[in-house]
Amino acid sequence: MPMDSAAVKRYARLLVRHGVNIQKKQILVITSPIECSDFVRELSEKAFEEGARDVVVNWRDDLFSRIRYLKGADEIFDEF
Repeated sequence: MPMDSAAVKRYARLLVRHGVNIQKKQILVITSPIECSDFVRELSEKAFEEGARDVVVNWRDDLFSRIRYLKGADEIFDEF
């Protein structure tokens, strides 16, 4: 059962304030699957409201990763 919008907003605020404990002028880095984009946007909004200087999001897409591993040239895996 999906959470209602108000509950999502309260949960995001709880995570930013108490879970992450974002401080003024800090940068929040979020790594998330692309499927969670709506919640990541809510977290980002709350972080800015709490005074974050910036929010950086690193998206993961498991389906793309699989395609890359199966179809990509071997040499793309030689470097980090």
